[in-house]
Amino acid sequence: MSAIQSLNREEYDALAAINWSRLKAMAVSPRHYQHALTAPRVETDAMRLGTATHCAVFEPDEFPRRFVLWDGGRRRYGKEWNAFQEQHANEVILREDDYTTALAIRDAVRAHPVARQYMDIGAAEQVLTWTDSATGLDLKGRTDWVSGDPAAVVDLKTTAKGIGPREFAITVARSLYHGQMAYYRAGVKAATGRDASAILIAVENAAPYDCAVYELDDDCLYAGEKLVAGLLAQLAECQRVNRWPGQSERLEFLALLAWAFPREEN
Repeated sequence: MSAIQSLNREEYDALAAINWSRLKAMAVSPRHYQHALTAPRVETDAMRLGTATHCAVFEPDEFPRRFVLWDGGRRRYGKEWNAFQEQHANEVILREDDYTTALAIRDAVRAHPVARQYMDIGAAEQVLTWTDSATGLDLKGRTDWVSGDPAAVVDLKTTAKGIGPREFAITVARSLYHGQMAYYRAGVKAATGRDASAILIAVENAAPYDCAVYELDDDCLYAGEKLVAGLLAQLAECQRVNRWPGQSERLEFLALLAWAFPREEN
């Protein structure tokens, strides 16, 4: 059944459906998808920073209730650290540099007039559930933000690669962000019948935390839709035959790229 709803992380994880993070592994190989299903989720400092940043941007009132600053530097051991952990057992503890970065990104995004406009109406962390009509696979997605009027799926992307149109277009293609947004749009379409626009907020992950807002054009969305359809079809076939090959099962010829060859002297 298609729906848009608010669920916490535990409720979302308990849904028996395929999410984008795992489906994206099919773009590497079916074997990588299988590994993603069973690999334990180990939370790193980078993951904690990402969660904190998204909360600070999209749920600023929740941020001080869910995250706390550890101002004891990088020393996270000893009696003081243990006592701090016990005192804040229900909060996520952030190092000072991560805490500062999350708030700086929040301020940069909230100061951007277009980004702020999208966040005036809508809701954060909306969960989409639907069934793919072509394969019958049950799918789910957890969006950063769904804006109500006009309908838009908004996703925050921090980057060190540059937020200019050319640089960020390369990041979008390499990271399959166009597939991710097409995937979310399909969930919104299934639940509401509406065609949502796809909005990416690109922000630098270091000072000066410059910010840009992009709407994916029709060609970008078409490429994303074809990517998602191909991955779902491949996944359905792998499930049908119960075979999960790696990236290659034959002898491949390897050619060096042009830059690897020495220049010819004239």
